[in-house]
Amino acid sequence: MKLITALGLASTIATAGLVLSACQDVGHVYGPSDYGSVSQDELWSGEVRDVGTRRREIEIRTDDGRTRTLRYDGRTRVVYRRNEYPVANLGRGDLIVVRVQDGYGPPYAEEIRVRRSAQNRAELERLDGRVEYVNGQRGTFEMRDRDRRITVSMPNNSRRVDQERFRRLRSGDFVRIEGYFEGRDRFELETFL
Repeated sequence: MKLITALGLASTIATAGLVLSACQDVGHVYGPSDYGSVSQDELWSGEVRDVGTRRREIEIRTDDGRTRTLRYDGRTRVVYRRNEYPVANLGRGDLIVVRVQDGYGPPYAEEIRVRRSAQNRAELERLDGRVEYVNGQRGTFEMRDRDRRITVSMPNNSRRVDQERFRRLRSGDFVRIEGYFEGRDRFELETFL
């Protein structure tokens, strides 16, 4: 009798282990009820087609030509030229890059960076080249981009990581940056890449 009980107990434990394992697998397949807690982040790039403030949805036409809809909420950040704005300020025709949680529910916009506003045609651009001169007092550096010399200025409200990178900058360093042209040879840094 003790042998049968021991075997029965072992069988029950093994069965319980299989059931728990199966439950974990079901959780991975279907996901939790809170869509935002388990997901993968993706970057979507495209043009705003519509902002539905009642539905809290943004419709974009992605760079690959598809029309996609994203959810947003009060935690969604919209950043344009280092300033934050409400999602309602987005307009049709704005070019954006969105960090999207796309896991177990409708895609959710965590952060939206405006590359170019439909009202302001200044486009976020990327440059790379060698640093020729750094002026720490003025918060500028000069770099050579292909055949021209460009003066790059650091904005007052730049991120701490960018300020630290600027402090370590030396002549001869290779840099890759993103920002906006303010003239033919003047560039305002958005971020170091």
